Amino acid sequence: MISIIDRYIGKSFVFYFAAGLSVFVTLFVAIDFLTSTARYSAELKVFAEYYAYYSFEMLFQLIPVACLLATLFTLGTIHKNSEMVAMFSMGLSLLRISLPILVIVCGVSLVSFFASNELMTKAVDKRNYIYYTVLKNKPLLYSNSRQENIWYRSGQNIFNISLLNAKEAKAFKITLYTFSSDWMLQQILVAQEALLGEGRWTLKNGTVTVFFDEDSAPITEKFEKKDLEVGENVIDIKTSSKASAQMGVRELRRYIERNKEAGLNTVPFEVDYYSKFSYVFTTLVMVLLGISFSTSGSNRSGGVLMNLQKCVVLTLFYWGLYNSGLTLGRHGSLPPIIAAWGPNILMILFASAIIWRQKR
Repeated sequence: MISIIDRYIGKSFVFYFAAGLSVFVTLFVAIDFLTSTARYSAELKVFAEYYAYYSFEMLFQLIPVACLLATLFTLGTIHKNSEMVAMFSMGLSLLRISLPILVIVCGVSLVSFFASNELMTKAVDKRNYIYYTVLKNKPLLYSNSRQENIWYRSGQNIFNISLLNAKEAKAFKITLYTFSSDWMLQQILVAQEALLGEGRWTLKNGTVTVFFDEDSAPITEKFEKKDLEVGENVIDIKTSSKASAQMGVRELRRYIERNKEAGLNTVPFEVDYYSKFSYVFTTLVMVLLGISFSTSGSNRSGGVLMNLQKCVVLTLFYWGLYNSGLTLGRHGSLPPIIAAWGPNILMILFASAIIWRQKR
């Protein structure tokens, strides 16, 4: 049952969270807007559309910081006004007092996770399109940034596509490696261009090299046009051309599985896959850190300035640790799951130890 105290704390947290998130996003947009308008010439509506899509990414990244700030201000204000002493006298522990905050944060984390998979991946793509094609006026960079040098596996076939034009369903400089069931190379097909149809590709201007056995020399034949039966369509290939930030969890998992089966290095993508889950818990980690430092004795006299200082220090320390873990994981120095989850686990243990020492 929700008590009056829970509603009081919950309302205070929501107020500070909304205010903090609004301030952070406004400052970020204002600074970035001034920089962009000085660098690029475009209409105001273009910038408005660009930042409308960019706002999804900014909100997702700033939610943990806003939750930390809201936790410090909510509990810090209660502690400063001696209201927490009264709550302790009622037999409430620090964690029980913080329960409304933890419940709200869990809800925010779940919403942001599903929104990031459904909305942010599309928003990032739209933002990149405006950035490269309108602001920078270099549409080729947009195409290359997403759809260049693609590796893709289907059964016993491995494709390499130098450049993909998904909108027109065309691919350029395709190489197809066909293997036997025991992964002996049987055929190499190279084409300069291909039209990607539903279940059928039309290849143009290429060669086919067939390998028989170790005692026979391979035979190479040229062709001007050749139809190839395939089980993939342009949507499947387009998925493989996306960066990790533009893929949802399911897309990224399928991409990793396909490339693993093809014997390709998937470690950086595995780190990104696990980080999509671990990032959801960064909000909880930041809140636990906020709870652990919100009731220190110095907070009574420090006020707003002390809370802001704590927010900056805790944010920089945690993000430095989190990003270091991801970097080590992408370079193979740590297992992907440890690289993504290790910093969270360490900081949760650290915050829990401080809260335990403050238990009353």
